Amino acid sequence: MRRMQKCDERIHIISQENQGAGKARNRAIQIAKGEFLLFLDADDYLLDVSALDQMYRACVEHNVSICGAFKSCDRQGIISAMGLHRKECEGYLSGRKMTYRDYQYDFHYTTYLYRRELLIKHQIFFPDYRRFQDPPFLVNAMIAAKEFYIVPVELYCFRSGHQNYAFSSQKVNDIVKGLTDILEVSAQNELKELHLLEVSRLNEGYFRHIVRNLSVENPELLTLLIKANQAVQWQWIKELQGKDDMLLKALQFLLYAGQEKYENHQKELEQKGYRGITSGSIFPFHKIPPHSKVVLYAAGVMGWTYFEQIKNNENYELVGWVDRQYEKYADRLPKISSVESIREMVYDYIVIAIEEEKTALEIMGSLKKLGIAGDKIVWSLSM
Repeated sequence: MRRMQKCDERIHIISQENQGAGKARNRAIQIAKGEFLLFLDADDYLLDVSALDQMYRACVEHNVSICGAFKSCDRQGIISAMGLHRKECEGYLSGRKMTYRDYQYDFHYTTYLYRRELLIKHQIFFPDYRRFQDPPFLVNAMIAAKEFYIVPVELYCFRSGHQNYAFSSQKVNDIVKGLTDILEVSAQNELKELHLLEVSRLNEGYFRHIVRNLSVENPELLTLLIKANQAVQWQWIKELQGKDDMLLKALQFLLYAGQEKYENHQKELEQKGYRGITSGSIFPFHKIPPHSKVVLYAAGVMGWTYFEQIKNNENYELVGWVDRQYEKYADRLPKISSVESIREMVYDYIVIAIEEEKTALEIMGSLKKLGIAGDKIVWSLSM
């Protein structure tokens, strides 16, 4: 590369400490001087450099800020066409202009030419995690551009067969972060097909890798999955797929894998000193129907965890939060009240945010003495 730099003054090599590909690309976006940007991964190559000229001309002629092309795969020297954009261009010999709302896809960011001004104006950069930064980048760029053009030419070749496809715990965590980012932005922009695609990636595409990494050595993953679950627009799942799910498949697995696995996982976490991140920290979405009015019982770590999961969830209305030692939390929680105040509340369910079974059973008994029906009391760890 440095020899090439000596032969062509347009080539600039920027060196920095290894902070991941995303930060390297972000620096390139900031210091680049050209009108358009193309990203080329180190192990791939361009099939036809002249395609860039056609893509540039398409951007200018059709007044768009993003232009895509075709992509192929090189498997040990055997090149085969990939399906990207080919179906969309059937019958369009000179190319096609599309809106992102009609496309709604998240992969293959390297097959596009981006107007640098678009990225700078909307502050579109790669997220600050090491893996899976490119899908959120592409989605945000497409949303900002609103429309793009596809030129039916061969541009990019992805070299396959030599990559390391091992899914480390950090890689899995980053994938969940990226999918959550797209879930949130697709919800904000009402991109329902894209939203369902991300749910599918969590529930199917990456499911086995996620489950394999749900361990005491990776306590962050459960927290990330809970955040992802909060981001899902479950009413869209019901509307478009007819499913009444309220829980991602990996969280369902953790809940239903069996009481023994469930309790062992919890004990392992406690032995390692992790608190507030056990499987019991998942709000019992599977036990409470949507559009329910909920009272939280207990304001400890688990209570706060439940609160964070439902506070912005339009499927649940928090109508009360009680604790036997409510005075202790009064400064931080102005709305917290005594257990006896439940009598004055209008609710559908009381959710006990306690992990210890003995304490939870005692609370259930005390609530029943207040005249509260047993089917109105929910404890997440009861099977």
